[in-house]
Amino acid sequence: MFFDFITRGFEMQAVPGRSAGRQEGCRSALLFPGGYRMMAKKAGRAQREADAAAEEWCCMPSSRSYLDFVLDQLSGLEGVTWRAMMGEFILYYRGRVFGGIYDDRLLVKPTASALALMPDAPRELPYEGAKEMLLADVDRRDLLRQTVQAIADDLPAPKKRAK
Repeated sequence: MFFDFITRGFEMQAVPGRSAGRQEGCRSALLFPGGYRMMAKKAGRAQREADAAAEEWCCMPSSRSYLDFVLDQLSGLEGVTWRAMMGEFILYYRGRVFGGIYDDRLLVKPTASALALMPDAPRELPYEGAKEMLLADVDRRDLLRQTVQAIADDLPAPKKRAK
């Protein structure tokens, strides 16, 4: 038994497991642009193929090699850390989030200092529904370091977490 789903112009087929009821079978989630999700019951090999196709089709996570390159460009700054989050990387300087790596692009917060240092930097969205950020030129090491320091100075100190 096949069910057709049409979501924002994308056509997909969901193949149920042994039956459309609550019997055995695995669940597979396919994520569409705009945050829509389709759940389908699948079993065995079909499940693995669907999961691989969904992962390849719906998201392109940033590469670890690009993160290493950006960290190398920022190597003169003490206190730069990162955290992996949903296939992307959030970057911190002295405990403050200054930007992140999204689809192998370094995007930084558009603070007043960042705008003054990079007035011609293009504004881009890290993901759909997010605020615009500045696309940083990672090839200009000195400007990049200066911008990160200026952004951190513009941002409030991180709040202490209660234990």
